[in-house]
Amino acid sequence: MLDECREIVVTPDFENGLLEFLLGDSGKWMNVAEFCRKWNYHINGLTGFEHMFWMPWPEGGVDCVVIMFYDTEELDSMAATYNKARLQESVAERVLARRS
Repeated sequence: MLDECREIVVTPDFENGLLEFLLGDSGKWMNVAEFCRKWNYHINGLTGFEHMFWMPWPEGGVDCVVIMFYDTEELDSMAATYNKARLQESVAERVLARRS
């Protein structure tokens, strides 16, 4: 699970999907396989039992969030700190560049 979750938070190809996910409600579970299908992402090794949700950074502020991944089959979890503000800037720059 660790490699698959790491791929989601570090691969630029996932940024558009992550931005939509992070603009949604915090604390709302999403199946990782469904997330990948929706955005046409391909990750080897997904069993379909992995889920994820995000929550605000515990110390406050709006720039960072925590993304939690949970594997219901292995009863394992992983957390990733994610810079939401950087993601929004990155995606906005790409959208503006396409319009130019």
